[in-house]
Parts: sequence; C-alpha cells; structure tokens
Amino acid sequence: MEPTTDMRVSLEDLPTTTTIALTPAFVGESIATMPLRAALERGPDDPRAGGGEVRLELHADGTSVFATGTLNGWIEVACGRCLGPARVPIDEVLRVTYLPEAEVPKDPVEAEEDLTAGPQGLDDELDVYGYDGETRVIDLAPLLREQLVLAVPYAPL
Repeated sequence: MEPTTDMRVSLEDLPTTTTIALTPAFVGESIATMPLRAALERGPDDPRAGGGEVRLELHADGTSVFATGTLNGWIEVACGRCLGPARVPIDEVLRVTYLPEAEVPKDPVEAEEDLTAGPQGLDDELDVYGYDGETRVIDLAPLLREQLVLAVPYAPL
C-alpha cells in the first residue's frame, strides 16, 4: 500500500488499514512551538524538521472506532547540551479509541470515572479522541501532532 498524506478516514470505509506519510511540513508545523525546536531558529517549513510513516488498522464497534498501529520516523530538535541539531528517532505504538464528539467526556475527572467504570479489560491509559458524528469522518491529524510532541525527550542529545 502506497503511503498517503490524507489524514482523514471515513467511517464508511471501515474496517481499513491505512499508511500515512508524515511530511517535513506536517512535522515542522506540529513541533514548531516547542522550545527545543525554536532554538534551532528554523521555520515550520524546514525540510529537516522530520518525517516518518504511520500505519493504522481501524475498525468500528457501534459508534466506537478503534485504531491500532505504529508511528515510525524522526524529528530534529536542538541538543539539550550544545543546542546543535539532534535527530531523535520515533518508534511508537498507537492504541486509540475514537468516539462521536458528543460522547467524549469534557471533564478529566469525569473521563477517568467513565473509563474505570467501563467494560472489563479497558486499559487505564486509554487514549480517547472525538470524531465528527455528522460527517462520519475521523481526522487523525490531532492524534499524530500530539504523538510527535510527546516523542520529544526532555533533554535530547
């Protein structure tokens, strides 16, 4: 399967497997406001910002959509010691549940109570994202942006 840059998946296409190419522009935009990225004094359109690939399997169960897969690639941020460029590899496992926006708890305490009171076998660290229930389209971009930010170590070398 050839990678795509389209980060939207229609519920009508489920179940599906998708491969998404993370372009330097997307990576640069995602981490542009991070201090370790800003220290390099490069714009968000920097071709050396990073890149990678995401492979996801998505399937639905009622209104819940489950996405599992991997994010592999790299990002370039400032070294925690010398502030020179540091290339950080990314190798993340993704396990996410998507619910219609109206069903996603807004209060963090409420969300934790809902997840712990839910069906047996739910992971305590389950990631839940919303999707537009009217258009029935899942936008994967917010998940991928968040994963790129979380992949930056505290003090990369």
